[in-house]
Amino acid sequence: QKPKYLRFIFLIPSYICELCFIILTECPLFFNSSEVAKEFANRYKYFISDKREIKCLNIGHPPTKFLDKKNLKPYQNNYAIYGNFLFYESENGLNKLIEELKKIDENSSKVHTNIYIFGKNSTQMYSKYNDLCIGGVYFSVLGMVDSIEDILQSCDGVIIPVERTGGLKIKLLETLKYGLYAITTKNVAKHLKDFKNYNHLKVFNGIEDIVKNLETINIKDDKNMFLDNSLPNWETHYRLVERLFSDE
Repeated sequence: QKPKYLRFIFLIPSYICELCFIILTECPLFFNSSEVAKEFANRYKYFISDKREIKCLNIGHPPTKFLDKKNLKPYQNNYAIYGNFLFYESENGLNKLIEELKKIDENSSKVHTNIYIFGKNSTQMYSKYNDLCIGGVYFSVLGMVDSIEDILQSCDGVIIPVERTGGLKIKLLETLKYGLYAITTKNVAKHLKDFKNYNHLKVFNGIEDIVKNLETINIKDDKNMFLDNSLPNWETHYRLVERLFSDE
């Protein structure tokens, strides 16, 4: 991502490799998102035959496991933001969220939201925000943790502050299967089929909109929190691999 022109330079050979693969092979093409499959088919529409199989195979997900809520702060919303912050999606998204909060009021002392930051490289990059309140949001930076579930038990939901991603994010599935709220952008949610049907998935146009609405999202009084239909019973990775290898 830095400098940006390097991304463009590396994309050129990537696209050339993809095109060679399409021209020189006839095998089916599988993607982890229907949106990505459509984008791929459109990008090479003049080179892909009508008989070529291109489809989405949804990835597996953990079984439903509603977490027992513990140590929740009753008058404030409590969210987690976690991941590998060496990954540019995670780093850029959280940086933008913090910058948008600073535009509201960096020194606001009235706390309406608690955010727990943890995961790889979180301490190195965000320790300066530990025990700091920015724009009504109080940050706790936990670093690497032994158990994600233990932290999520103290949370109402998970914020996934990513502007754009190349497929369905496992973190989104995990959050929904835990019975927690997932707050993210439309460009992340669109990779989940029928995402508009899930009551405890809050989708915004961008990170700026997430920040603007953090104080007014009323999660604790939402009676629909656990009334969603279960996520589709997609195959696990192991069953998917078994089936693909056994198919003629």
